[in-house]
Amino acid sequence: ANAADHEKRATELVRNPTIRPGMEGQPADVIARQQTQRVDHLKREAAEFRKQADQDLKRAQDLREEAERLGE
Repeated sequence: ANAADHEKRATELVRNPTIRPGMEGQPADVIARQQTQRVDHLKREAAEFRKQADQDLKRAQDLREEAERLGE
């Protein structure tokens, strides 16, 4: 899974809300709240994936610069 996958799932869930197994008999407000929580969770995970990717790229750039400096 990655940020794009999570964003796609969140978008699909907003367009076509689904009911999780076992929630079929729950009141509409309970189902809506759970769906909102799922979307929010997916968006938080996507943001965390992007943050981690940015940190990894920064570390890689720093290491490359350090290697170039030591190679001179």
